[in-house]
Parts: sequence; structure tokens; C-alpha cells
Amino acid sequence: MKLNTLIHRQGGFCFYCRKPLLERDASIEHIIPSSMGDYQGFTNQVACCTLMNSILQDLPPKHKIELLLNWWGRSPCPKDMALSLKEIEKQRQSILNSSFNEPIYGYKDGGLITADENVILEVPEELDELRFKKE
Repeated sequence: MKLNTLIHRQGGFCFYCRKPLLERDASIEHIIPSSMGDYQGFTNQVACCTLMNSILQDLPPKHKIELLLNWWGRSPCPKDMALSLKEIEKQRQSILNSSFNEPIYGYKDGGLITADENVILEVPEELDELRFKKE
């Protein structure tokens, strides 16, 4: 799919940070990276900031989805942070080394938990209607 089509399909916004996205600042991001297989369908492609694409390039889909969940669909934009290539690689390593690598086993105190009971996604109290409620 063409980049301008993806941008239009997303309403003119970056898939990850939800900021306005111009074609000159954008690139096609594969949710399932090409390094994991040849998934070229339109459901595997989104438009995002070129810098964000360089941070997420070969990360597994699980990490990308959890990034969106943890930032409520508005992850920080690398453009705003004026990141250098060294800082981009540091962020990639931070994501890879984070608790995203742990499987999710359930809910505790309004958040998702891992096997060792680390809460990895806390739901803010002001969004109480989204918190897991025990019956």
C-alpha cells in the first residue's frame, strides 16, 4: 500500500503518537517486521513518523502493541524529543529489556500483571471505568 494512502486511512495522524503526519516526515511501518516474515498485506502496514519507525523497526508486534497500551494510544513522539541515533538505539534497548518481555498473567489492583506479579499497565484512577473490577 502507498504511504499517502496509509496516512489518509489514519486520518492524517501517526499511528503511534497520533500527531499530525506529513508524507515527507512519514514512513511505512510493518507491525510484523519484515525480519519475522513476508507479511506485506495492508493490515500489517501503518504510517508513522520516520524516527518512530527507526526505534520500532525490528521489535516483535507484542512490544509495539504493549507500547500503545502503556501510553493509551499516544506514545511520546521522538520528533519532539530531538533524539540522536545513539538515543534512539538506547530507547530500543530499553523497550527490549523492559517488562514487555514478560507474559501477562492476569489483573491486580486495576492493572495487568506478569508471572512475578509486577504490574506493567496501571490504569489511572481518573479512568476508573476501565479498571478491572472484581465481582
